[in-house]
Amino acid sequence: MSRPDARGDGSSNGRLVGGGQGGAGGSGDAGNAKQRKRMKQQIAVQGQPAAATTTPAAAAAAASKPYSGPRTPSAQPTGAVAALPPRQLNVTEAIEARAFEITSLERSLRNATEFTGTQRVFQTIARHMRRRAASHNVHRLPTRVRKRALDQMAKDGHPQKVIKKRYKKRQAATLREDFLSRPAHNQWLETHVWHAKRMKMIEKWGHKLADRPNDKSTRATFRASKHQCTLHDASYMHTVQVCGQDTASIVAFLRPFLDPTFPDIGHGDYTSGDRHTVSFFHEIDQYPRGCIGPVDMLWRSAGQQDASRTLWIWTHPAIHSVVVQALSASATATANLAVTSLKGEFVRFELCGPRSHATLSACLQLCSPTQQDPPNANINEAAHRVWKLIEPVQSPATLPPGVVIGLTVHDPRLSFPVRVPGRTEGLADVADPQSNTDLMNAIQAWPTGLASLPAIWDGASREALLSSRPDAKTIQARRSKLLIPGTPLDPLPTDSQVPVLLVHRASYYSMQFGKSASPGSSSPACSEISNGWDLIVPRGWAMDFWLTLVFAGARVIGLRDRYSLHFESALPCFPYDYPETAAYMTDAAALRTSQQDKYDRTPKAKRPNYAKLHSAGQDTMDTSADAPPASPATPAAVSASRSPLIVIHSPRIVSHINDLLLARASNPSAADTFDDFVAALSAKSARLARHNPRAAAALDAHVLAASFVRVVVTPVSRGVPGACSIIYAHSAADTLAHTHAAVDAGFRIDSDDEDEAAASTIPDDTRIVGYVTTGSFSLEEGHGLAIGCCSLRQLFDAAGSGAAYHAASVSASASASASASAAAGSRGHRAPRGVPALVRSIRSRACRPVLLHVVP
Repeated sequence: MSRPDARGDGSSNGRLVGGGQGGAGGSGDAGNAKQRKRMKQQIAVQGQPAAATTTPAAAAAAASKPYSGPRTPSAQPTGAVAALPPRQLNVTEAIEARAFEITSLERSLRNATEFTGTQRVFQTIARHMRRRAASHNVHRLPTRVRKRALDQMAKDGHPQKVIKKRYKKRQAATLREDFLSRPAHNQWLETHVWHAKRMKMIEKWGHKLADRPNDKSTRATFRASKHQCTLHDASYMHTVQVCGQDTASIVAFLRPFLDPTFPDIGHGDYTSGDRHTVSFFHEIDQYPRGCIGPVDMLWRSAGQQDASRTLWIWTHPAIHSVVVQALSASATATANLAVTSLKGEFVRFELCGPRSHATLSACLQLCSPTQQDPPNANINEAAHRVWKLIEPVQSPATLPPGVVIGLTVHDPRLSFPVRVPGRTEGLADVADPQSNTDLMNAIQAWPTGLASLPAIWDGASREALLSSRPDAKTIQARRSKLLIPGTPLDPLPTDSQVPVLLVHRASYYSMQFGKSASPGSSSPACSEISNGWDLIVPRGWAMDFWLTLVFAGARVIGLRDRYSLHFESALPCFPYDYPETAAYMTDAAALRTSQQDKYDRTPKAKRPNYAKLHSAGQDTMDTSADAPPASPATPAAVSASRSPLIVIHSPRIVSHINDLLLARASNPSAADTFDDFVAALSAKSARLARHNPRAAAALDAHVLAASFVRVVVTPVSRGVPGACSIIYAHSAADTLAHTHAAVDAGFRIDSDDEDEAAASTIPDDTRIVGYVTTGSFSLEEGHGLAIGCCSLRQLFDAAGSGAAYHAASVSASASASASASAAAGSRGHRAPRGVPALVRSIRSRACRPVLLHVVP
């Protein structure tokens, strides 16, 4: 058989007809069959029915006709194909017809990880669920994808083998033994392993603490604290126990150490144990000097003891050893007094946010008094009734600040996991008139005796509770027998009943004035950020309560996020904003060393020249400057003497100072001289410290003249004050330069004149008022914000320029255009509520106008 002619008519039109010209000796039937098949395919694609085709004989005759025309691409087909329309394909209809096949193909490729490119199974997991070394250890992957990972590793051909280390044989058998074997200088919290997998860990204050999450920023934390619930493990806060014969002996023992301008520790509201109190701890008989740090105190309920009394003092880990040493040294000279450190005896969780109350209500399953109680448990029925009564409360900010409730709850593992009801699910109970009346009465007149819980105060009861704790294997065995997975387990008489304390957390300003908002913030939403509950449980139960709270929806935060929440609430955070304490100096020295190393590594062309900016060695409070000198100089404008700083902490005195300064800023004749100003403060402090005459005498006019106060720095227009910034007094020339920026002190206004004034020369050191300790952009306020410390004398002199500043603001607002006046009138013009000043960053020459508000 001869091969078909490649140069025949069928060759040139093969792409249209689908067949070639057969040779003389070829088989006609085979050629006709191929032609018929290709023509049917062509007609089907073009949408023509098969009946429209010609007969096979006609098609063969047309194909065998020799081609005599030119062999060009424009040659037209002959025969039946000439009547067909051009080839067409509707893409949309074709895809819709094959949508099911395409979806199935995509699903198959997505499920088969070996076809997804270079990704492994562990790379397909969400970022917050990934674990370190997951590619080498399949057991670190979730159970649902573990089989796929094993299949993928088997196809590798050379799976990596985990080499057993010898030190593994020397490890502790259980995590508890490993936890107890940690060195004393670097202690672990009970939740350390959980945090280490998800957060950045740092060594601070003798502990290994979580600093920040690996997959969250401060903005996510701010959203959670404002709308949801945040959770922080504050178990590093240690407890000091003071025992005495009666209340009077303990009060007399502690008064020389505490700030006398704060509410007395012997007040009836605190000695009953229904509320906790906050004060500042000083060296003995050294007030107002020698400040060590803030402490939180709680009395044991009087009904739990016959004659002796017990007081707990919660201290920060940076000052715990100092407080214990000071109290122990004084107790040796006092009979019938015992000071004991309960370091590591309790676990403390901080919950804040509007949903913190609902989260705790769902996670804490109260024990019923009708059940047979174990000998190591005690139920306060009055506290349980009040807790059920306030369960519909939407936010802890509505409750009286500082209250304490003692509850006895079931093992949280029995009801794990729990579901937190929605915001509107509990409103039906409040709609009941009787329930609503009882709730309002309980909030207005808080019942007494709610904190009585002997089981948590007795050390033997706490040890017995820990020894009788069922292990996880027993709980899991009971859970495996449930017919419906996830159903809560029914409590048994042998199950543990855990005593817990709920301490309402609020700032000491709120606890004294009954206001939930911070004095340095204009936003009422700050109360939602700073208010919350502290859950205190005995040691050994941390992970059980922790996992229950985490799975209930609480967002975990670290030290950095806790610091940022204080900043958003315009509240100082210890020890970062307390330059009068040794803890601040220690923390600042460590930060100074790291910043100095970073500054030395940076090329000279890429780092600021602090000598030209007059920023090197400007202050002793702010030791975290990037380029501090070896021996920092202290200007006379800031420090009146070489003695330690004296900062006024009393909220009542600070509130009085702020009122006097604002009055002077509006009218310079409100306080004629600084001596009159100090005399008014001395009289106020004497009234507050009337129960301690010696301390009242110590806060005389000479001490007040050399004192400092904390301030909240609010920019008038643009600019974000950073840490270490310098605060200058406002002058008359600055008032004229920043007139346009001062039209409305409560809003951000951009002005070319303000830019020109900001680029002026650096003010003299004699105008320095203070320094900024914390500064950044406030997400709550929507502009820059800072917390600093200023000299009281310099602040009084700076307030004298407030009258000119206020007059310039009123004049500028009166001469504004009609449209601008209408827009500003909707917001309301007001006099500047603060002392006018200037702030300059240590890295810049620009000075920005700000307002200073004195805070505790």
